[in-house]
Amino acid sequence: MHPKLPVIQALAAEVRQTTQSLLSQLLQKLCSNIQLPECLRIIGYLCQIAVFSEYEMRLQFLRCQEAWLTGTLEDLDQRNAYEFLKGMTNCHRMHLFDVVNQYRAIFPTIHQEVKKIMMITEGGSLSNILDQCMYCAMGLGWVGLDFRGLLLSLFEEAVLNLFSKNMNTAVENFQECLLVLDSHRWVPLPLVGFPTNSVGEESQEDVTPPSHLMEHPPLGVFVNGVSAAMNKLRPCAPP
Repeated sequence: MHPKLPVIQALAAEVRQTTQSLLSQLLQKLCSNIQLPECLRIIGYLCQIAVFSEYEMRLQFLRCQEAWLTGTLEDLDQRNAYEFLKGMTNCHRMHLFDVVNQYRAIFPTIHQEVKKIMMITEGGSLSNILDQCMYCAMGLGWVGLDFRGLLLSLFEEAVLNLFSKNMNTAVENFQECLLVLDSHRWVPLPLVGFPTNSVGEESQEDVTPPSHLMEHPPLGVFVNGVSAAMNKLRPCAPP
């Protein structure tokens, strides 16, 4: 290719001009009362032009719909306060509902940031992220953007996901231990080096696993796995 040739430069300039003209027409089309199928086609054309990132595409969609909604409100008769307020509420009720549904249908509802929360494998790290998000939401609450109520279900799912993974690991280790010790007999064996206290003699405050688990190694492996899963959730527990 020879980018310095006049014919190549003229062709590139024409392509840029055509692209800009098409982009302007598509955005203008978004600034109107369009239905979901037409909206999907426009977003598809914008993706093919590839001038916006996913975040910028979301922002452009909302800006265009906001401009159209603002224009619709400006067309209302403001001389009669009653009629204006009634028309304004009806306009928001009908059109905002459509805008939200179109946005959810066009763009994924789960962002990459939400997916990253599910990748956290330590309860302490998950608790720290929750504290940071709560602090951020509390600060934004001074300007009416408190979103702490939206975080609960998200982090509950993350905690459940973390606990499920750790419990699955405990079960897998238990099954592997059974395969390795396939000749293990589930009968009591004499203990060596452990006191022979009965269950009634043990302190009720003692939360350590009973020494009798040493008689059955597979069961001891499973109890250790469950304890590890619970310990990783300890930082997430409320004070």
